[in-house]
Amino acid sequence: MLAIGLRAQRGPSWRCVRSFRNAFCLPPFNRLDGDQSRRNGSLPAARPFTGCSRSSVLARKQLLAERVPASPRKSMKLGTLKGIGHNFADSFASGLGLLIGYYAMNVFAEAAAADEGYLIVDFITGATYGAPASESLQRAVHLYRDTLPEFCERHGVNAGDIRVLQVRFGTDVVHGPHFTVTVENHAGRRSVDRYVGIPGKRLHRARKM
Repeated sequence: MLAIGLRAQRGPSWRCVRSFRNAFCLPPFNRLDGDQSRRNGSLPAARPFTGCSRSSVLARKQLLAERVPASPRKSMKLGTLKGIGHNFADSFASGLGLLIGYYAMNVFAEAAAADEGYLIVDFITGATYGAPASESLQRAVHLYRDTLPEFCERHGVNAGDIRVLQVRFGTDVVHGPHFTVTVENHAGRRSVDRYVGIPGKRLHRARKM
C-alpha cells in the first residue's frame, strides 16, 4: 500500500512532460538533472529560453499539414447529372431558348432537312456533328455552352464535374421528334437516356417476355 501511494504521488511520466514541452517549443529539461536534484536537494541550474523562431513554427505547421491526408474528390451523383442533362436538352429542344433569354430555333427541322437525319450537340465544347447547323443555331449552341456553369450552380453542382454532355436530336415517323442525352461524370460513370416529344418524356423499352 505504501508503494502504491508513493507511485501515485510521482505525477505524470517523463514521456508526457517531454511531449508537452516539445509541442509548445519549451526548452529541454534533462531527466538526469531532476534525478540529481532529488539526491542532493538542489534545483538544476536555470537555462536561458530564447523562444521559438518563426522558421521552426512554420516548419512544424508544414509537417503537420503533410501528415493530414487530402480528402478525395467527390464525384457528382449520376442521378443528379442525368436530371441536369435532361433539363438542359429539353430547354434547347423546345425551340424557345428560355435559358438564354428568348431565342427562336428549330433543331429538329434542321436535323430532318439534312441527309444525315440527326444533329449532335456537344454542350461542353459547343461543337455540332451530323447535319450541318445553321449560323443561327450554332450561335444558340454557343450561348447554351456559356450558360451551363450558371445553370449547374443554380442546382448546387459544379460544371467542372461534367465530363460529357452530348445530345442527339432527330425525328422519325414512329416517335416524331426525339433526343438522346449522353452524360458522364468526373468518375467516368456514363448514362444514355432517350426522350420523345416536346417536352421530352423518357422512352421506356418494352420488356421481353
